[in-house]
Amino acid sequence: MIPYHKYSSTKYTFALVLFFALGPLLSQTTGSNSIIGSWQFDGKSSFAEVSEEANAILDANPHFRTKMQSIYVGKTIVFFPDGTYSQVLGNGTRTTGTWSTKENQLTITTSDGASFLFTYRAALNKLLITTTESGQESKSLMQNQYYTKI
Repeated sequence: MIPYHKYSSTKYTFALVLFFALGPLLSQTTGSNSIIGSWQFDGKSSFAEVSEEANAILDANPHFRTKMQSIYVGKTIVFFPDGTYSQVLGNGTRTTGTWSTKENQLTITTSDGASFLFTYRAALNKLLITTTESGQESKSLMQNQYYTKI
């Protein structure tokens, strides 16, 4: 017969609290597995962080603002486990290519060979992709792009 030990509810409570407290912390990761899946662009969060300088440019060019919003709003991106991706912009334009990560760096290479370097952070069902400025003449109007897993 296997001996039966009665454990106090305090031990069970402690174990549950520890599990629920550490779970979200452990899921905040920059490992490549954390971005695998389908992601929907979060326009509200992303547009809220557009810089004053970028907003001034967009305010001076309302047609450009409308065009930019039509590209981003409704945008989805799928990161496949085999290192390929597929992206559909809000206006229906589709791009494909490859992706890779190293630490918190995300490299996306389009099918025509253009490479883009980003930093990223994934936590639970949220993904933040930040444009890395590399001293190029043009700057990104939307430095932070937020996504929700779908």
